[in-house]
Amino acid sequence: MSDGLRLLFIANFLFLAACSNGKSSESVFPEKSTDSPGLPSSCEGLRIEGEFVAVWEDGSVTRENGVDREQMIRDFVEPNLEQLKRVDYNYEIKTEIVNSNSSAAPNWHHDDVNSHYAWDNNYKGQGVLVAVIDSGVDISHPDLDGQIYTNNAEIPNNGIDDDRNGYVDDYQGFDFFNESGNVTDPNGHGTHVAGIIAGLHQSSPGNPLSGTNGVYGIAPGVKILPIRFMSSTGSGDLADAIKAVGYAADQGASIINASWGASVCSGTLYEKIAEVESKGVLFVAASGNSSNNADNYPEYPGAFIANNILSVAATSDIGALAWFSNYGLSTVDVGAPGEDIYSLAPNSGVKTLSGTSMATPLVAGMAAILKSVKPSASYAELKDVIEKSVDNSQIQVRTRGTVNVKSALNYMGY
Repeated sequence: MSDGLRLLFIANFLFLAACSNGKSSESVFPEKSTDSPGLPSSCEGLRIEGEFVAVWEDGSVTRENGVDREQMIRDFVEPNLEQLKRVDYNYEIKTEIVNSNSSAAPNWHHDDVNSHYAWDNNYKGQGVLVAVIDSGVDISHPDLDGQIYTNNAEIPNNGIDDDRNGYVDDYQGFDFFNESGNVTDPNGHGTHVAGIIAGLHQSSPGNPLSGTNGVYGIAPGVKILPIRFMSSTGSGDLADAIKAVGYAADQGASIINASWGASVCSGTLYEKIAEVESKGVLFVAASGNSSNNADNYPEYPGAFIANNILSVAATSDIGALAWFSNYGLSTVDVGAPGEDIYSLAPNSGVKTLSGTSMATPLVAGMAAILKSVKPSASYAELKDVIEKSVDNSQIQVRTRGTVNVKSALNYMGY
């Protein structure tokens, strides 16, 4: 996608916002989800037949059924025009993992990004809330003990919305897939992601104590906010993703980890991510696993051009771009280890996975470390520091580099 098209993409959203007082059915439910030319036709194939997403002026999001756009405009949009902010097609979204044949050392990724420098100086993300929007998290995993956010205004499992935020029993996150406070992870992807960010340091890397898993989260001082929107097969939809992003920001997450995506060129998702920018949220997103130049064949949300999105490619243990990773000199920002990453699995387990899904939480955890040493840092400052402190590896991303925790902390004066 050219710079001109990306500018047009953003300008169209600004135009819609400026015209909000004179809404029409066409502006609320545009014929093209993005109102922008030049985006991939593959978006059409990911639509969920007969399902639409409605974003209301009060901030709520609902999933609506209909035959086609014309029928939805006639029977749903026009009667509710003043109460609606945006209507979109519903789309399928999937996790970003590939098959892994582990050949690297279990914690090679920490050596690669210099995590040890942060740990040695007790920079571990203390006091920072990171939302993992994914397939759920096994919050009972012993290596996540004490790492999970608790909503003290909610009484667990009483069937009552005690804090009156619209979500029943969201004591430790929420499951939008089942509309439940139970964030159990039947897929394992979200637990693996959470472990990369916050797995407990029960012993020193390279010298694990008897009985420990030997998994080390990059930022074991953070709290994880588990948000599920995916099925047991690792797929979800746009409607629940939008709800999850809004919920994460409302709960106070400084950083959102989004290890998922598809060629879902949805203006509705873009607008929600841009909206949480006003709450100071850094949105760290996977670039995708299609081995494509995302400038030409983008996957979203990683390829959206938004101030608060940091898009991550995956690298291998030899410092090269991982064979599966998307790349792009305009739409992908940084690289991070994502091949053969050892982390947690449900039921007290561990496993090795590969994907931009694994690279993304390393960067999210790194951002949490930076936020913990400078709590006043804005999302823009965190993003700027991460990008300006990369190791020059000449991979095909916008910064031409891979992240380095020590360099980022040094850049900030720590």
